[in-house]
Amino acid sequence: MKDRIDLFLLDDHKIVRDGLRSILSPYPSLKIVGEESHAKKFLSALPELKFDILILDLSLPDLSGMEVLKEVKRLRPEISVIVLSMHNNPEYMIRALKAGAAAYHSKDIQSTVLVESIHEVKKHGVYYPTAISLNSPSLPQDPVQKGEVLTQKERDVLKLMVIGMSSKQIAAEYGLSPRTIETHRLNIMKKLGTSNSAETIAVAIRENLL
Repeated sequence: MKDRIDLFLLDDHKIVRDGLRSILSPYPSLKIVGEESHAKKFLSALPELKFDILILDLSLPDLSGMEVLKEVKRLRPEISVIVLSMHNNPEYMIRALKAGAAAYHSKDIQSTVLVESIHEVKKHGVYYPTAISLNSPSLPQDPVQKGEVLTQKERDVLKLMVIGMSSKQIAAEYGLSPRTIETHRLNIMKKLGTSNSAETIAVAIRENLL
């Protein structure tokens, strides 16, 4: 297996693509081998392109990034996709992960996080706050028992858990005490049959509980 990771950029803003080149160029293990601003041109060329990871924007002029993601996973399932989006929203993140994205970042992340995620995706196939596969055989396959459904508040807490917020941060978001949020987290784990936050988030995404 080659040490270098070949990347392709699909973003309609040249300043973003240039910025990514500037950020990633100091790393000898990473090489941007191509870029495109139009989704349809990229997809038409996809069968002939050779790269390991696509860095994908969701907002494109001619086709949605979510549609591109689904087509890439259909046509070239061996290619990993890292979504780099202006949408810092758990709903977008969950949709992208369920569609096959290996990682999801908002465009205001630190450059070191992006670099770390590229290496983790190449090595493990996935990178998100839980660092756990959605299809892990260790996770319960029937997490929600009959009559045990999440309340709306538990779903709200779960959404913020997915994007990596702590109990203290979630408490501040809803004007509640950290102890109350901890109680919600424990109730969520009990209902889903999980033992930690990583398993809980992975089950929530896999089972479309949000």
